[in-house]
Amino acid sequence: MVTVLHVRTISSSGFMGLTHEKKEITRAHARRTISEFVDALSTHGLAAETKAAIDRSATDAIIREAASEKYDLIILGATRRYFLRQLIDGNPVEKIIKKTPCDVIVWRPAK
Repeated sequence: MVTVLHVRTISSSGFMGLTHEKKEITRAHARRTISEFVDALSTHGLAAETKAAIDRSATDAIIREAASEKYDLIILGATRRYFLRQLIDGNPVEKIIKKTPCDVIVWRPAK
């Protein structure tokens, strides 16, 4: 079984203003975003469950999810990050690698 997690990041002020209903709408949108990937997995015979999280930090949400379940492997989809943002926040991939109890692969799709 493959678990596909999509984390929707939101600012601290935006997070505090989200009602339960808006959080559910945001999670549903996240599930739709990853549905194409989940469909591709199923065409290769892989069953997948989807999870969606809303958090101020995608890195922290991934670390919490990894700690809450017994995963064998985490595959991160890499996106471009701005250099200044990395200076402020640190390298999120390094933080995930250091704080998760399983192996991590970083995948960057071809352009």
